[in-house]
Amino acid sequence: MSGDDPALPQFAGDYRRLLGAAEWAERLLPEALHPIAARWLAERWSPYLARRQTIVSAFTGALGLDESGARVVWQQWLQSHGLFALTVFRYGRLSRRWLDEQVSVSDPALLSRVVRDGGLVMTYHTHHHNTLGCVLGLSGCHITGLAESPAKSPLYPFLGEYVERINRGSASHFGGGDYLFTDQIRTLVQTTRRLLQEGKVIVSLSDFDQGGSSPGAAVCRFLGRRICPPAGAVEMALAAGAPIYSAAMFPVRGRFVFDIREISTRKDAREVLQQYFFHLESVVRTHPWAWQGWDWYHALPLENADA
Repeated sequence: MSGDDPALPQFAGDYRRLLGAAEWAERLLPEALHPIAARWLAERWSPYLARRQTIVSAFTGALGLDESGARVVWQQWLQSHGLFALTVFRYGRLSRRWLDEQVSVSDPALLSRVVRDGGLVMTYHTHHHNTLGCVLGLSGCHITGLAESPAKSPLYPFLGEYVERINRGSASHFGGGDYLFTDQIRTLVQTTRRLLQEGKVIVSLSDFDQGGSSPGAAVCRFLGRRICPPAGAVEMALAAGAPIYSAAMFPVRGRFVFDIREISTRKDAREVLQQYFFHLESVVRTHPWAWQGWDWYHALPLENADA
């Protein structure tokens, strides 16, 4: 969403109402009621309600769901967004006990290896990507998250106070790490290289298209579309000889699933990123609500379209 989008003030206003209501609900309701509250909150105040048609059509077009199935997934996707709104106000109280009771890890041995050896963890926009960093930190990792500068978002003038709270709250569980922002690119590159060499964990999001069709661009395939994701973090990890993983975090039946997989580093950055998108594709075929990016899926060019 750009700064001159006429829908921006309405979207931002709805988001403020959702977060405000979620803060009160989180204070007043026991954790056992959060899944129900998440759906109730999102069905009334999620700013994505106005984008329902776009997101539902992505479910049908990319995954072949019929109208009935797409409606069910839309409700699950919306509930996941409501759960995000509740969870961020719990960051100050997240603990190892919460991790053990509320998060199912797909491969505990692989997560232990991340804690031991560090490396690049590539994640996805799942509504819960900030919380994923908390999981890694509570597991014993020193985390540094690579992110776009919040102040560059057109939503920042409307939601800045909440964005800062989310960043501070999640970073409190990073084991001594913090966020690095892309508006300080030299510091980001130098610090990322050093941390990878020290065996620390770098977390990055690369599931969006940054455009470009140069010969060196890392163009990948994803569910019948073509996507050119940022490759800088992957290139630095490969140069440092650091292990690379992909990880997704999403809710299933009232608990979080932390799905982590190892990515082969024997190939170049494009092959690493293609493995990353293969992981995302396998996740959304079984848990379609897990990816926030359905909101921008239709903006990706078709795989067989002219470059």
